[in-house]
Amino acid sequence: MESPRQILKTAYEARMIQNDILWLEALRARNNVNVAHAYNNGVALDIIKETKNNYYNIFVELKETIDKNWL
Repeated sequence: MESPRQILKTAYEARMIQNDILWLEALRARNNVNVAHAYNNGVALDIIKETKNNYYNIFVELKETIDKNWL
């Protein structure tokens, strides 16, 4: 089974994603212990806000790339 880092590397090499550094940053943010244990409403909302501000666009770009080149 491939690791998430290897999958991102492969996606970058296949030109499915453009900014591998930002994707790796998103992976690190996802793996952050605070995310896994965000039982506090304020912490959870901060995580959502940070994710939307920092990573939403790379997911939109991925969807557009898949729609255009891979379907």
